[in-house]
Amino acid sequence: MAMEQAQMIAANLDSARKIEGALIKLMTLIGPKKAEITNEQIESILGKGIETNGKVVKKSPAEITEAICQYYRIGKRSLLGDSRTRPLARPRQVLMYLLRTELGLPLEETGRLVGRDHTTVMHAVEKITQLAMTDVQIREDISKLKMGI
Repeated sequence: MAMEQAQMIAANLDSARKIEGALIKLMTLIGPKKAEITNEQIESILGKGIETNGKVVKKSPAEITEAICQYYRIGKRSLLGDSRTRPLARPRQVLMYLLRTELGLPLEETGRLVGRDHTTVMHAVEKITQLAMTDVQIREDISKLKMGI
């Protein structure tokens, strides 16, 4: 592994445990043949997708939060605030849903980012999942947000 690749892993992960997990995934990916590790393999392990046109898309919790704020036209402080009114709570639930489904963040990490308990995150993900099955507007919102991220 090149120094640049090691730095890429270290720059995107914030704990030794996560770095160790990423390295284990990489070793599993390349297998016993010890093939050359590519930047694409590292990016896939770090949760960064590649668009169809070949451009690398970097998703981060901050980018998803910003996309939610712009889409729903609300401020970040309001989105992450204490208000429980539907015009703020629903976008917050969509944020938690996207952080869990798009980035695969753990419940505790998602809750920490949004300023909520992990059980609230569980409820939000379940709620949006259920609404997406029946509510066309929520499905459209999620689809547009995923395309914009």
